[in-house]
Amino acid sequence: MEDIIIKYFNNTITETELETLSGWLSEDKKNELYFKKLVQDNYLTDIWAQDNPGPDALADILHRIKKPKEKSRGIRVLQPLLKYAAIAVIILGAGYMVLLNDPEEKLQYEPELVTLKLSDGTVKELRANDSKEIIDTHGDLVINQQNDRLDYNTESRNTAGKPVFNELTVPKGRRFNILLADGTEVFLNSESILRFPVSFEGGKQRQVYLKGEGYFSVTGNKEKPFLVNTGEMVVEVLGTRFNVRAYENDGCIKTSLQEGSVQVSRKDSEGTPVTIVPGEAAFFNNKKGTISVDKIIIENDVAWTEHRLVFIQEPFSEVIKKIERSYGVRIVNENKELENVRFYGDFDIQDESVEDVLKAFTTIKFFEYSLKDDLITIKK
Repeated sequence: MEDIIIKYFNNTITETELETLSGWLSEDKKNELYFKKLVQDNYLTDIWAQDNPGPDALADILHRIKKPKEKSRGIRVLQPLLKYAAIAVIILGAGYMVLLNDPEEKLQYEPELVTLKLSDGTVKELRANDSKEIIDTHGDLVINQQNDRLDYNTESRNTAGKPVFNELTVPKGRRFNILLADGTEVFLNSESILRFPVSFEGGKQRQVYLKGEGYFSVTGNKEKPFLVNTGEMVVEVLGTRFNVRAYENDGCIKTSLQEGSVQVSRKDSEGTPVTIVPGEAAFFNNKKGTISVDKIIIENDVAWTEHRLVFIQEPFSEVIKKIERSYGVRIVNENKELENVRFYGDFDIQDESVEDVLKAFTTIKFFEYSLKDDLITIKK
């Protein structure tokens, strides 16, 4: 068995050997504890010799072990990120998925449709695979939809006077993107709402309003800055790439910068505006009204725009939120000891189901779970 465990650490284990390892772990609790101890004590790469590896080290690990774009019939092994977190999570490749695909209960749920509310109050349902023209109640063309994208940059509009706003709502378990009239591209994550003008003609600023999470690739315009309004916080940019997460139940608004420069401030203009650089995030505390800045692993915050579920050195409490939003499910965690344990994972949301994600955790018996409708209950 030691030879197989060594292969596991070296990412050379075969499907048959992994099945043997899984069976051995199930035979006796002592085997499971022994294996986790080996993971904790023996799998320490040089880069993890430091007590507090920084974001660059994490990014390097991600680069080296990240899932390849092409499909593979092998398996991918996720090693533990922290010396004190004795975990190893296995992501299922195509071949191993077949190995574990025994009959079992499945989640029964279907996320709601994305909707677009027009300025006249009309609500249009948007299906990801549709390509169509969206018409208002007067029979006028409003916008074109191409699959999971709306393009407001193709039509010329005369909206002199009061701005005309549309509102895009993305429900739990869905994602959608939109090209605004100025060429700015916005990716909206699960449980998000974007209110935006159909044209940016006139005025001295380009303003949109966000609830939930959005990734912005802003078209540069020094004469007309772009403002993202989120609750009590405002993000101002001239041209850049950044992510804003402003879910009401998160307790804070997080602005993560990938490229360029942004300024974050309170909507009431109190306090000093904060400017962040790439690789940093500004955190606005909803209760205290304060803004703090910290270094981040940007991949954690922007991978969802590529339909990937990524968590690098993130606590299980944050992993749960990402799984819920990615797949449109509810999770109840009865295993509170896991809350602050940090994990690494990289899943393709389009090709790997929520059951595949859960199996990755349970393959080495890290926890058990049950399914009912859209509810996942994590047990000890």
